[in-house]
Amino acid sequence: MRRHLLVLSLLVLPCLSQAQWEQLPGPYGGSVNAFVEIAGSHGGRIYASTLNGVYLTTDQGRFWNRAGLNGMHVFNLIQAQTDSVHEVLLAVVGPKNELYNGNTLFRSTDSGRAWINMGFGHGYIGSMSQSSGLLFVLSCCPTRLLRSSDVGATWEELPSLYPSTSIAFATQGILLAMAGDTAYR
Repeated sequence: MRRHLLVLSLLVLPCLSQAQWEQLPGPYGGSVNAFVEIAGSHGGRIYASTLNGVYLTTDQGRFWNRAGLNGMHVFNLIQAQTDSVHEVLLAVVGPKNELYNGNTLFRSTDSGRAWINMGFGHGYIGSMSQSSGLLFVLSCCPTRLLRSSDVGATWEELPSLYPSTSIAFATQGILLAMAGDTAYR
C-alpha cells in the first residue's frame, strides 16, 4: 500500500507543480462576486459582477470594459437562455452596505449596454439559477423558491425547503438545494 502511495505521489506532484496562474489586470470594480462566460463564446465574452457594476472582457481577461450598472453593488450575474435572444443577462443588485443579498433584479438583452429594472419585490435574492428556459430564485425574508418562465417578468412561488441557502442545477435539469449542511434534489 505504501509503495502505491509513493508511486501515485511521484506521478501527481509534477503535474501540480506545473499548474501556474497568470495575474491579469482588472476588472476594476472591486471584489468580483460572479463570472459569467457566454455560452458558445469559448472564453471570448466573460462578464464579471463587482461592487461597482458589471464588466466585460472579450480577450480572456486581459482588458476589462464597463458593461453597465455603474456604481451599483452587483451580487450575482447569470446568462439566461431564451428562444429569441441569445445573450440575456440577469443581475442581482442591492445597496452598497448590504454584504450578501440584493433585492433588485436587472435584465439586459443587448450585451449590457442597457439594463431594465425588473422590480423583483419578493425579498432579498440569495441564490439564482436557470435551466431549460426557466429561471429559479431563492429569496429570503421569508424564504421562498420562485420560478419564472419569462426571464423574470412574472414569478410563481414553489414549495421550498426552509431554511434553504442556495440552489443550482445539476446535469439533466435536476434542481439542487442546500439547507444547512444537507443537499436536496
